[in-house]
Amino acid sequence: MLAVFGLLSLVCCGTCAVITAPLRGEYPSRIAATPSTVAGLQRDDDGLVRLLAEEAKFRIRAGDYVDDGFADRFVDPRNSGRSVIAFGGTGLIWDPTGTLTAVIQGAGPDLRNVADYPAGPLGGLLKCGDGKDDKKQAVVLCAWIDHGSMGVGVFYGKPSHAEAAAFLRTLREAVIIRP
Repeated sequence: MLAVFGLLSLVCCGTCAVITAPLRGEYPSRIAATPSTVAGLQRDDDGLVRLLAEEAKFRIRAGDYVDDGFADRFVDPRNSGRSVIAFGGTGLIWDPTGTLTAVIQGAGPDLRNVADYPAGPLGGLLKCGDGKDDKKQAVVLCAWIDHGSMGVGVFYGKPSHAEAAAFLRTLREAVIIRP
């Protein structure tokens, strides 16, 4: 009887360890300082932009289940029409697929051509689509998610989805810290 109980305990614990491995590998995550340059784009350090970014970070951190957050604007020094507004946060995300679907759907009815892209070495999911901002200007929206972090990039200047996904992967690798 004791041997059966021991075997059942071992199977149960082993199953739990296998099932929770992705979660334990991605959570907890922390946010590092945003680099001044990411994939050739420079962080916009204009005073008003920094003030708005700090306000956005405050609002992100105030959210339920959010441990830390970031928000920044990056601009192309060679093309003023090409820029990215990027924001995100860390926290425990139980259902990354469902949460990413909700984020994509929450971007509005104009979001189309949504496609999956490689998420990179940190794992998780990455999707990009074409949409419009609140002023009806064309944008590419990309979002990544895993069990410990999530981020969104709103890209102006008509980059390809592949370019936008590459920028977001690079930004993610720079700002997300895992134990």
